[in-house]
Formats: sequence, structure tokens, C-alpha cells
Amino acid sequence: MAASVTMAITGCTTAIDGNARAAGTPQANRAESGLRLVSTITAPAHAKTYAGHPVYDACAIVNPDLLPQAGFEINPARELMQEKFTADDGPPAPGAVTYESTGPSISPEPASTCETWGKQDSDEIALSISQKQFESDDMSSDRESAWRNATNKETQDQVHSHAVRQETRGDLQIYVTMGTLVFPDEYQVYYFWGGDQYWATLTVRTGGDRHEGITRNPDDIIGFLTGHVADKLASGPDQVGLSDFRFGSPWNMPLACAVYKPEDWSLSFTNDTASARVKESSSVGAMPLTADAQDSGKPDMGPWSYVSSSCYRMNHAYTGDLSKQDGISVTIDTYNTVRGAAYDNHAQCSPDYPHPGAAPKAETAQLGDGDVCWVSTPNGPSDLVFKAGRHVVRMNAFNSADYAQLSTVQAVLGKISSTIAERLAQIP
Repeated sequence: MAASVTMAITGCTTAIDGNARAAGTPQANRAESGLRLVSTITAPAHAKTYAGHPVYDACAIVNPDLLPQAGFEINPARELMQEKFTADDGPPAPGAVTYESTGPSISPEPASTCETWGKQDSDEIALSISQKQFESDDMSSDRESAWRNATNKETQDQVHSHAVRQETRGDLQIYVTMGTLVFPDEYQVYYFWGGDQYWATLTVRTGGDRHEGITRNPDDIIGFLTGHVADKLASGPDQVGLSDFRFGSPWNMPLACAVYKPEDWSLSFTNDTASARVKESSSVGAMPLTADAQDSGKPDMGPWSYVSSSCYRMNHAYTGDLSKQDGISVTIDTYNTVRGAAYDNHAQCSPDYPHPGAAPKAETAQLGDGDVCWVSTPNGPSDLVFKAGRHVVRMNAFNSADYAQLSTVQAVLGKISSTIAERLAQIP
């Protein structure tokens, strides 16, 4: 039997299972055909702000509903990844590390990103939008680096790219390059506008010719998207609007960041301020889950279908060392039946199934309506796994340096796990 640990948790919950699968536990195969992610764009809308500066929503620009018009069909077996703001953000917490005395604490990543994949694994479209407020003198992902990649032949030669064309549209300067270092015919479209305040990169990989999922000539795809993105960027963050995603029937499920909300941060961290900037990923189509080999021949062993999304929130105080940054990730898998969720939940928590690391540790506190356990991870604190109805949840506290002791992780995740469970209990 697995060792037991105790965590103080209040309230009831239901379950959601994380998308990660341990060796020997149920494996996700190719997704069923058909997209299950439903998108809504509200435009115009009041753009979210970071330290008082409006932020673009990249997925409101390269929305999955738009891409087939461009000639790029999304692979339902892959995922949509986005990073954006879900709430207006105030100044950094007292003592938060900043690289500019007048600016907020920064991130080495763009202010907003949207990324998805085509029918072939190498086909991809990604838009990243950066802002001066996120720039750091000691980070490589700054405006100067983007400018060199867009305009400097020596820099382009180093990465096997070359200039294709350049144009100016009002305040926007646009540079199109094509490279072959990693992928054949990978286009990078660079946008610069607003003085030195904004820049963006559109990456388009289509393999250089028509094939499954690429329904137009790649040059036409580039032309369509280059112009569309330019028009949206020029219109400003409010006119671009805000994107919202959820899973349609039969799942009828919001994504994880609608369940793990910005205001929930204080349930785990009382002496810090959360950033409203989050990373969110979701499956695009439904995925099948098959039972483990040891259960072959038993009745009611699936296969089952599920959709998955994850939400990762982090604090303001980015210090250049991610191991010192607080963060919580929540992954929610929603099944087409309660039986599928129950099987996955039990397989993750039972020591009778193979696991790549140590056997899971049972959690004695009541949480949801299924098994509750801690599952070891290779390079950090254990994940908390529990179930609520058709949902299986996997939670992780990011700061491995501080959370080496399980008791510390329990304290961080205790209240928020109860809150998430209660919310999921309201979603049949």
C-alpha cells in the first residue's frame, strides 16, 4: 500500500485528471476527428492592462476559426497554447524584483502568445506580441534581438534565414524572412510599431508546399496572415478584443483558467501579489483513453474520451531564476463518462499500476468523490491528484526549492484545491 500523508482541506470537491500520463497507466492515443474547442471573440473590448499599459490578446488575432480561411487546418490531436492577461494587473508587490526602476517586474517571454499546430507535426502557426514593459537588459528576447533577426543579414546568415520582403503600413514596419535551419521554409514575419513600445513575431511553418491540412499555396497563406495580423495590430488592443475558449458538447466545460481564477492566488500566498498573466493550454479535439494492459478482458474498460486544459499562474517577482518563482498549475481532464474519470483517477493514485517514480502517496483528507493522492514528479514537488464527477484534476506548486517538503506543498494547495473542487461539483 502507498504511504499516507495528511492535508487540512475544507469543503468538498469533484475530480479532474491531469494530462500527464505515467508509464503503464492509461495512454492517450491519436485524437478523435473533429475540433471540440469553441472560441468567442469579443471586439471591441476593454483590453487587459499590465502596470497600466494595454496588452494585446494574440489568440483574438490568430483565432482558430480564422486559420482555415487562411488555408491552414488545425490538427485536433494537438493543442492550443496561449499566454495572456485575464485581469487588469496592478503594480508589482513591495520588494518585487524589477530590471527597470520605473517599470514593473518583467518576464523574459512575450506579453501575449498564441500557438497551434496543423495536420502534420511540423506545421505550426504562432504569434507572439511583446511590449517594452516586459523587456529586460539582460534577456535575449528583447526588441533589439528581434530587429536584428528582421533586418541584419549577418544575423540572418547565422540562423540560415534570408529577407523576403519589407513594407510599411502607417506606423507599422513589417519584415518577412524565411529560414531553413530547423524546418524547411519557415517564415518569420516581424512587426514593429508604437516607437519602441511594441513588436511582434508571426511564425508560419507549412512545409513549403500543399499537403494534408495545407489547402492553399504557402505563399498565399503568408500573404493572408501577414496582412490580417498587420490590420489587427494597427487597430490597437481594444479593437483586437478578447478571446475566450471552452469545450463544446458533450463536454460543455470551461477551460482551467476559468476554474482556477486570478483572485484565488491569495488562498495560497498571503504575502505576495499574483500576476494576472497566465499560461493556458488546451486540447483542440477529444482524446481517447484506453485501459491498462493488466485490465484487458475486464468489463466496462472503455475506451473513453476526454478533453484537457491547464492553467499556470505565477507571481510578480520574476528574478531571472525560475526555481525561485512561485507558481501553481492546474490541469483538468473532463471525460465523456464518470466511469472514464474514475478509472483514470484510480490508475494514477493506485500503487497497483506502474509508475515511473515512487509509488503515489494516499492523501487522507476528503477531496472530491474519488481517490486523492500525491504523485511524484522527476524534478520537483509531488502533484496532487483528485476527482470530481467527470473531471480529474492534477495540481502542482512550481517552486521546487521551497516545496521540497510535502507538508509545505500541502499548505499551499490545501485551500485552493477545495475551492476548485467545489466549483467543479457545479459542472455536471
